[in-house]
Amino acid sequence: MPLGWHDAQPRWAVVQRALALIDLGELDDATVDAVRTTRPADERDLRHVVGSVAVLMSVALLRGDTEEAARQLESLGDLQQLVGRDGAVEQLPRLVGLALRAGRGDLVVGLHAIDAEATPLRRIIATHVVGLIAAAEGRRGEASALLTRAASSWQSFAS
Repeated sequence: MPLGWHDAQPRWAVVQRALALIDLGELDDATVDAVRTTRPADERDLRHVVGSVAVLMSVALLRGDTEEAARQLESLGDLQQLVGRDGAVEQLPRLVGLALRAGRGDLVVGLHAIDAEATPLRRIIATHVVGLIAAAEGRRGEASALLTRAASSWQSFAS
């Protein structure tokens, strides 16, 4: 029987904490172990599932193991399925960045329709993702403009 929302929150909070520690450059082994051993409330808790993959990809990349990072990303299956799912679409900029660092841009370059549901959140995510891909493809001017627009939009979104 699936657990309720109140059971899922502490589970994905473990993952979200690890992601914050990665961003701070302070991820430790105990936190990684907690991510590995804390299972999602159910397989539909994409906030947890996708976030866990992002943590494990980050750990692999910190070790210089791009093959393991790619395996982690591939465990999610077709990334296009994440585009329409709340809890997953918000993680796409991080996943795209990690995929590009792992040398697997082929898995993310074709992502489309992120902003098919034209909400402000999805438009910003789409801009962010396209900016990351442009950077990876060496289109620096376009990337800079897109990422600047995404950062500005995130600031406005929060106001």
